[in-house]
Amino acid sequence: MMLGSHCAGCTSPFSPSPSPLTSSSSSASPVHFHSLQHTLTSQICRNDLNRQSSALRNLSDEPFSESLREGNLHASQHDIQTYLSLVRECCESGALEEGKLLHRCIVDNGHGQNRLLANTLIHMYGRCGAFAHAVDVFTHLSEKNVYSWTIMLSACIDCGKFEDALEIFEQMPERNLVGWNLIILACVKHGLISQARKYYQSLLQECTPNKMTFLNILPVCNDTEQLNRIHGQIAKSGLDCDTTIANSLLNMYNKCGNFKKAEQIFKKVPHRDICTWNTMISAFAQHGQGNDSLHLFIQMQKEGIVPDVITYIGLIEACSGCLDSCSGVEIHKLVVSDGFESDLIVGTALVNMYGKFSNLKAANRSFNRMFKRDLVAWNALMDAYAQHGQFAGAHELLTQMQYEGFPPDIVTLVSLLSSCTSPESLDTGRQVHKCIQLLGLEVDVSIGNSLLHMYGKCGSFDEAFMVFSQMINRNVISWNAMINVCTQCGQEKMALEFFQDMIQQEFVPDGVTLLGVIDACANQAILSEAKHIHSYIERFGLVLDAMIRSAVIKMYSKCGSLEDVQRVFDESPVKDVILWNTIISSYAQHGHGERALEIFEQMKVHGVKPNESTLSIVLSACSHAGLASRGGQYFLEIGQDYGVTPTMEHFNFLIDLLGRSGQISDVENLIERMPMEPNATSWMTFLSACMKHLDIQAEKSVADRVLEYDS
Repeated sequence: MMLGSHCAGCTSPFSPSPSPLTSSSSSASPVHFHSLQHTLTSQICRNDLNRQSSALRNLSDEPFSESLREGNLHASQHDIQTYLSLVRECCESGALEEGKLLHRCIVDNGHGQNRLLANTLIHMYGRCGAFAHAVDVFTHLSEKNVYSWTIMLSACIDCGKFEDALEIFEQMPERNLVGWNLIILACVKHGLISQARKYYQSLLQECTPNKMTFLNILPVCNDTEQLNRIHGQIAKSGLDCDTTIANSLLNMYNKCGNFKKAEQIFKKVPHRDICTWNTMISAFAQHGQGNDSLHLFIQMQKEGIVPDVITYIGLIEACSGCLDSCSGVEIHKLVVSDGFESDLIVGTALVNMYGKFSNLKAANRSFNRMFKRDLVAWNALMDAYAQHGQFAGAHELLTQMQYEGFPPDIVTLVSLLSSCTSPESLDTGRQVHKCIQLLGLEVDVSIGNSLLHMYGKCGSFDEAFMVFSQMINRNVISWNAMINVCTQCGQEKMALEFFQDMIQQEFVPDGVTLLGVIDACANQAILSEAKHIHSYIERFGLVLDAMIRSAVIKMYSKCGSLEDVQRVFDESPVKDVILWNTIISSYAQHGHGERALEIFEQMKVHGVKPNESTLSIVLSACSHAGLASRGGQYFLEIGQDYGVTPTMEHFNFLIDLLGRSGQISDVENLIERMPMEPNATSWMTFLSACMKHLDIQAEKSVADRVLEYDS
């Protein structure tokens, strides 16, 4: 029966209109209920927008007596129950056509205005994607209650009618918690983060949030302050020990960068599931604590949790991050034994891992064992080649992937360009550039920047300049790349001109810019230019960075101004080991060995721990100052007192130090007692000392060893 006249010109889908089911004069086709029930399945779709399905089912379960009183007084409760059962089975199995037949039977048997049946039909149509039919039932239902409105809201969301969902929600005469949860989740899924937060705040004024509320709102907490506030409300509700809630909190604290808080939550979760462990393993890996990920995996196994694909992806990333090749191989064995090696994402992660281990053979093997490959997998292998400068192999890979139907994308081409790192690979770089032009990708700023880097490393200033001139879109990285190209190609004056142009075009220099400009000034060794750049850096408060200060000291050192070197060092509020090493090296390079060692003593007094670089610099200072005995003392002191393990470079410095002072026999003893085999540099340094001090016998013996390396 018609419940309202259709308004001409009315555009809302919720305006009453003739029902194709109620207005039909034809009799209903017989419904084969036994067959229908036999074929229906019980599994319900599990997408995020249907998390409230059980709650919605309860909404339609009004007391039968109330439904009969308010909807259809002469209806048999047995008939209603039968229809409800069958409609729900249609809903759960997605049997839309059978559902339509049931709807026709319900109307023809006089139950069209039974609110319980109508609500269930709306839900069924929504789940089956039949939005128009859901609207039809809703608009023709004369006595709607809060459940009717909420189920219609769910139908809008199920059918992807977000604007209609907003309209329904705003028109609801009464709202319940399920309705609030639905609209918040819909806003989150459609990226309306601020709207979701507003609805959440409004919900707090009317209802007490439940588990679903918190699971819906947590993903939009993009800073620690918001997250702490929601976390407090969760704790107040007593849900903070719920495993699903805890997993969401773990994930969000990790995303907000509050890793310590995530650790605290993990330790307090009473019942950890696989998701809990996976989240924490990945969190450790992302924060550069791969070893902790591996320890957590061992603990997880002890507690009887079976790893899944996500576990292994996190572990592979952990091994990649800490460059632990031994653990990486062991994890790979477990992946194989559990049957996950052919998985696309796992296989891609393995290719990435072996690429970082410089094991291209293993990377290729993992790639070839993948049953199915996508562009991401090809790019992973391409990046593995590129990381190690294998430009010929990378170029062959490009041809192969195109042959197999995978055209390169921006990621592919950027990786390929990064493999071209020397003049020998310039021709390959040019071919890639042509490919980029054919694909019309040269307008992409990341491609343009990669071309600049490539031409700079290959020593082609003119081609880099041409690329830069033709770039429509430039960012700070583009300017930095061009400044570095100038320095790499010996065009320091041009680098400073580009820096001035960059400022005039209102680009804000960053640390990379300044390091490039400082390097250009240092190479020019023009003190006036150095002071000008230093003045600019100070004027904009950019000199506080320790790396920038260290670069400024090196710049003044190359310009020969030790006075400015000392001034910059003295004015530095924080003096780390890098800064101390830089000033010690500056004095040593200018022949002030004694002064360099004085500063080293000051460094120890200030409690700064020397590192490997410090030992090299101190030995070099002693060598140039002819302080052999002190050099030997420092060699032992830094190794024993500060835990610095001497490297081959350090032993070669000591050989040079002893050799310069004519202590040929001491050099012989040192070479015999070294913990590693002497290399060509060791023997060449020793030979130079023998020749200088005219030790003919030793010279002949050492020369024979040098010839062994040349042969």
